[in-house]
Amino acid sequence: MSVVVFGEILWDIWETEKYIGGAPFNFAAHLKKLGGNPLLVSALGRDTLGDEALERVRSLGLSPEFVARVPEETGSCRVSQDAEGRPIYRLVPDVAYDHIPLPEGLPDPAESMLYFGTLAQRSRASWRTLANLVSLRFSEVFCDINLRPPFFTRDILLGCLTGCTILKVSREEYDILADLELIRVEDRGDYARSFCRAVVREYPNIHTVIVTRDKDGAMLYNARTEEFILSRKPKSKLVSAVGAGDSFSAAFCANLLKGRSLAECQDRGVLLSDYVVTQPGAVPEYPPELVKKLI
Repeated sequence: MSVVVFGEILWDIWETEKYIGGAPFNFAAHLKKLGGNPLLVSALGRDTLGDEALERVRSLGLSPEFVARVPEETGSCRVSQDAEGRPIYRLVPDVAYDHIPLPEGLPDPAESMLYFGTLAQRSRASWRTLANLVSLRFSEVFCDINLRPPFFTRDILLGCLTGCTILKVSREEYDILADLELIRVEDRGDYARSFCRAVVREYPNIHTVIVTRDKDGAMLYNARTEEFILSRKPKSKLVSAVGAGDSFSAAFCANLLKGRSLAECQDRGVLLSDYVVTQPGAVPEYPPELVKKLI
């Protein structure tokens, strides 16, 4: 099954290095490493950074078929870290991924999955493209909220909640959804579980909610069985969190497409992200012994 991956390709520019990134690109690259068939729907500028990005797309075995070249400059982001190692992003506005056109020739949506986040929805043009994709009714729609303030609105988040079947959020992000009154959490005693129940009660299109919890791993709610599943806890020392959440999503989806249980999907997502946080890049090479455990 193909996974249509919508969103940004950009360069994360650190003080002395630059890495190709963007959550959708990272997700697609990890999914490809795990034997999946990701189809990137994005846009690059007709500039040097765009040429370099396209070379990286091809070198990772990703298809550039649905990556448009547009007049705007290729996306970039200045990245630093806070005292706890969490990334701080300063994103350039009105770049190529703000102008992603609707592609032709995508596979049958009924036999494909759609993945998206929020950043590329900050522009009207790319938001419209995503809305058209969501309307095609893919077999599964995985939304990794991936909030990058100030590049989201309540309306964008509402579209995410009404358009997906699997929702992934972090602890910080579920607080934002509640603060915006998109989710009404009634029981504050067990906030995370109450949040998950509220999501599927208010958005019945969603059957699975994943909450990532940093050093505590992840928690998943299966609305079909009303079951909560806790993952293993990460063990590695943090070097960089860039790309860790994207690798989790990729491992989760890769295993879901292989028909594995939600518990296995979640645990393998944590296993991969626990490795990625030990590496300086968002899409590092995998040790052979790790690959055997992931797929």
